[in-house]
Amino acid sequence: MRRLHPLRALSAAIWLLAGQPSMATEWTLGDSSAHTMSGAPDAPDMLAIAGPWGTVTVPFNRSRTPLDVLNGSQDGSIRLPRLILSADARRVLRRPPRFRLPLDALTDISTSGSRITIYRGTRHCVIHLPAEWKIENQRIERLPRDVATSARAVLLLASKPAPDSLLPTRVDLASCRVHTGEPIKRTGFDALLQGHAGGWWLTSTVENTLLVSKDGMRWTDVTLPQATHALLGAYVTPEGQAWIVVSQADIGFRLQAYRWDEQARSWTQAAMGEVPRTWVDFARLEAEDKISAQSAKESQQ
Repeated sequence: MRRLHPLRALSAAIWLLAGQPSMATEWTLGDSSAHTMSGAPDAPDMLAIAGPWGTVTVPFNRSRTPLDVLNGSQDGSIRLPRLILSADARRVLRRPPRFRLPLDALTDISTSGSRITIYRGTRHCVIHLPAEWKIENQRIERLPRDVATSARAVLLLASKPAPDSLLPTRVDLASCRVHTGEPIKRTGFDALLQGHAGGWWLTSTVENTLLVSKDGMRWTDVTLPQATHALLGAYVTPEGQAWIVVSQADIGFRLQAYRWDEQARSWTQAAMGEVPRTWVDFARLEAEDKISAQSAKESQQ
């Protein structure tokens, strides 16, 4: 009898326990695996991650994608609401204290009313928000998509009276000094802020929007590759190498990855094998793309 690899067997067990094996999407994340699973009609969908370090299963909103509860951080680590994994997804680096959410391997955030606290090692910075602004998505099961770190932290605060505006706020984590920029137009409900060595990226796949900033205060649009039908994801490595994946109209709306060429200030087409292995959204999209291609092939036979 053929024996299942222990990781596959463990993943299969999680899948069956969830009760919805036919609706799951499986993909590889470094040396771990992940499954999305549809919940019962009155229950949330689930995201299950299994690796050499063990397993964790968390609820997520499928309409907002698994990035709400699983994504990469500026330092290359992989963050979940309950733990931080190494970049190869082989080991647990840290488990944040209760009521804190991780920003990277060293940094957590917590909120209480109009007060935000950012923890970095033994230090912490307390930010008191202006009355008309708030931070979004600070539920304990959902990672903050509007906060990111590098040497500094940047927050995008939502305006209560003008919900279509975001206020960029930068925090120096060494001195706790706070700077605010000019409000910018909201890029979409699914906006994802990412920090890296050279600055910041802000993306919305719903709005097909990509903004970049070197200081977190001033933002500019980046043009997407020609023939792009939809922006499906974006990823920036800790060193600042940037990638996107799009569906492209001239190749039947299939996935195509691009990397940003800083010298040429343009996009260069990339082979799928060049894409960072721990880019969470790309791994999921590639798995779904293979399933779709296989289904299309079978339907033609």
